[in-house]
Amino acid sequence: MYSVAGTVFAAPFDVKGLTVTGGPAPVVVGVRRTTGRAAAGRHLSISEAGTLMYVPGPATTSAATASLGIGDGRGNFELLKIPVGGYVHPRVSPDGSVLTAARTNGPESDIWTYDLSGKTEIRRLTFGGNSRFPVWSGDGHRVTFQSAREGDQAIFWQSADASGTVERLTKPAQGEEHRPESWSRDGKRLLFSVVKDARFSLWVLTLDTRKAEPFGAVQSAEQLGASFSPDGRWVVYASTPVAGGTLSPNRGIFVQPFPATGELHQAPKRFVDFHPVWTPDGTGIYYVPGSARDTVLVPIRTRPAVRFGTPEDLPRGPHPGLLSSEPRGYDILKDGRFISLSSALSDGQAPSNEIRVVLNWLEELKRLVPTK
Repeated sequence: MYSVAGTVFAAPFDVKGLTVTGGPAPVVVGVRRTTGRAAAGRHLSISEAGTLMYVPGPATTSAATASLGIGDGRGNFELLKIPVGGYVHPRVSPDGSVLTAARTNGPESDIWTYDLSGKTEIRRLTFGGNSRFPVWSGDGHRVTFQSAREGDQAIFWQSADASGTVERLTKPAQGEEHRPESWSRDGKRLLFSVVKDARFSLWVLTLDTRKAEPFGAVQSAEQLGASFSPDGRWVVYASTPVAGGTLSPNRGIFVQPFPATGELHQAPKRFVDFHPVWTPDGTGIYYVPGSARDTVLVPIRTRPAVRFGTPEDLPRGPHPGLLSSEPRGYDILKDGRFISLSSALSDGQAPSNEIRVVLNWLEELKRLVPTK
């Protein structure tokens, strides 16, 4: 048995000869898949007694059926009034009024914006160049993003209302790509990743001088997901020496002062730990212990010294279901609510919480896929 998008197929198989002995047939149509690269996991299981259990979902590809919604952490989650699509990297403007996200369509990607009042349609901001990783400027007037529009994978920005021209901010060296991470709230500095030979290093661009320099010695085998604290005095990021989930030693969520001094603090470790982001008031850090685990909120004090509180699991928090190798799939609004990627059905409705159980399903499988 195997899955193609949300349809499960089965084919007869000779165990002794290790060969497929017949053509495949669809046996379950409409099984939920998680978004992003984690879509390899389907929500379906079969007992030895022949009972089938699965969560219904779209039969189409998960990349075409992602949506975005707003939750309050108390069980209320409402999908935004936008078409479903391949949304990636959602980020909310500093005043909490506008959402930006990349939207993929096959090999192409562009940046879109959406007024969270719901009074206007979602609007495409960039055209061409395979633009990704949108990040708001400190004042919320511009959107910064990576684009290949001039032949390299550099960082550009443009006005959020689409007026004016697109402006280049960085020039990658040969074999590099640059990805924006976070602007300081005063708009003077941009954290960005330099990716080379599958390694991520953290850099800082000073806007006035257009000078870029490394931030300490921060490196990782996976995405850093770095961001400035609201007061601009601290930087949080995820780091792992070796890609590979739980197999990687010394991975986790780290906090350093800005500018970097060599001082380093690790948030309480839960599991794999990735996709950190500050609370709006800077008194806590959200992060994801694992793609199938609840988001965590850990309190933090930075004065007179850095101290972490006890992490709290958020069963009703954001659940984008993404891996550490993928961009963060949620963001926190100014009022404490969150925006998160969500699997959506083909008609744009929220995914069902229903679990379907089929008794004696192996008899149906024998009929659909005979072995003789």
